Amino acid sequence: MCWRDQRFLKSLNGLNVLKEHQDIKIPTLALYGSSDLTAIGGDDGVSVIAEAINQVAPGNGHFKVIEDTNHHLSKVVQLILRCIVLKELFKMPCLIIIHRSLK
Repeated sequence: MCWRDQRFLKSLNGLNVLKEHQDIKIPTLALYGSSDLTAIGGDDGVSVIAEAINQVAPGNGHFKVIEDTNHHLSKVVQLILRCIVLKELFKMPCLIIIHRSLK
C-alpha cells in the first residue's frame, strides 16, 4: 500500500466497509482509474461497492473504470510529461511507476 501508514491501515481493518456502503440509498457512481496503484481492491473494488449498494437499493450502485488514469483520475501520459519537465527543466528527481495494465 503506497503512502498509507500503519495507523490508517489498522483503522481501515476495523471498518466493515461493505456495510458502510450499504447505508448509501441514493444513486452512486464508484470510479476507478485503471492505472491506480493505491486503490484497495482495484477494479474489483468498485464493482463490489456497486453491488453492495444494489443489495439494499437496487439500481442505485454503478461503477466505471476510467482507462489510463491514476488514483486522482489524471491521465498517466500527462504524468509522464510532467515528470520529463521536472527532470529536464528543473533538474528535479522524478519517479513514475507504470501500472501493469499499460502496454
